[in-house]
Amino acid sequence: MKPDSDGGDKPGRCDALGPARSQDRSRQDRSRQDRGPQRVGASLVEAARLMGAGAALDLATLESQWASVVGANLASHCHPASFEKGVLVVSADHNAWAAELRFHSVAVTERARSLVPRVASLVVRVQTS
Repeated sequence: MKPDSDGGDKPGRCDALGPARSQDRSRQDRSRQDRGPQRVGASLVEAARLMGAGAALDLATLESQWASVVGANLASHCHPASFEKGVLVVSADHNAWAAELRFHSVAVTERARSLVPRVASLVVRVQTS
């Protein structure tokens, strides 16, 4: 704030921060121009990640491609339930299917990681209803 003629403060631009902000903005503008046109979908994904929705997007990606990760038969008995801090939690509808998924957990984790690089581990849970 700049001092007012009567000694008070009046709203205004802080000279110490003003030039730095305008330089940062011009760098950002140049960076955007250098990238060229972007697809709307790519921009939305980037915006969602910046707003903290990255894990939800990753989970949606895994859900949409789940049959390719585990195979159609296994996919009909288990599904991604949550994804947080690199841990993919998968819910199975019966102990036998959970055991099958655990048996293939290394391959499943690798395939999931090919879609979502942040997948670090797999946890299998049996969903009781």
